[in-house]
Amino acid sequence: MSEYVKGPLLVEGETKRIYMVVDHSDLCIIESKNTITANDDPKLTKEFETKAWAANITTCNVFELLKKAGIPVVYQEQISDTEFLAEECTMIPLEVVGRRYAMIGSSFLKRNPGVVITSHFSY
Repeated sequence: MSEYVKGPLLVEGETKRIYMVVDHSDLCIIESKNTITANDDPKLTKEFETKAWAANITTCNVFELLKKAGIPVVYQEQISDTEFLAEECTMIPLEVVGRRYAMIGSSFLKRNPGVVITSHFSY
């Protein structure tokens, strides 16, 4: 699927690896991993066979929508089931978790003790 060749590993995080691209110093390959982490605790890390595929598809679809809306992104194209090509850049260390409700006992509420829960839900 890809004409690009992975070069040396630049950095590895909990959910992805970033590689240089041979003969393209301005590009990198972002590879999703099959790991799911919780609370930055290695004991809570799990492997799921299709997680990398799902994460990559979701990421590529979001970047395609942003591009179509005229928003500048470094994303170039999806190059495999688990990888996409991007321009080399400096990443802003931002993590966003979208949930409809903050759950009792969640790490969000532990980090933000002043947040008041106004409703309780049972599932």
